[in-house]
Amino acid sequence: MSQQPSNSSSSTTMHDIITEEAPPAYSPFPNSGEQSMAFGPTRAFETIPYQPPQQNQSSRPSNNYYQRTQQPVIYHQQVSTNPPPLPPRNNATSNLTLRYPAGYICSTCNNTGYIRQRTRCQQCWKSFAVPNVIYASPGDPAIGGRLCTHCRGSGRVSLLFIEDLCPRCQGVGRVFT
Repeated sequence: MSQQPSNSSSSTTMHDIITEEAPPAYSPFPNSGEQSMAFGPTRAFETIPYQPPQQNQSSRPSNNYYQRTQQPVIYHQQVSTNPPPLPPRNNATSNLTLRYPAGYICSTCNNTGYIRQRTRCQQCWKSFAVPNVIYASPGDPAIGGRLCTHCRGSGRVSLLFIEDLCPRCQGVGRVFT
């Protein structure tokens, strides 16, 4: 006494399922004119007028030595924009540590950055040194490599009274093999 559905009724339900509208294709980003729920609704809300914070009066006695001050609330803070960094130079002077402006000539060091026996020109290094450069002394382990055995990490070798750069490590104090 079981009833079996007739062929015509089962075919119409199957036909309804087949002709039903298919879901939209998956896209990783919203299509034009659409927004995902993460961005919020597309309708504009009313703007609420600014309400200054109200101070609560406490019933406790106040202390004369300590007064509670409330810091002002900053709602919109202007961001200071720094000038963009200097673009890297592609000419032969790109590996120099000091960047002199065009047409500038230092009367002390003639734009070499050094005066007399390899001492730094203080005026030039303070004014034209590239910012955020890490300076390392010869033999510093942060440079990497192994300690030079010829100069023992000092970067200099002496021959009687003459002191010169180490020929093996070129003054770095470390050897890279």
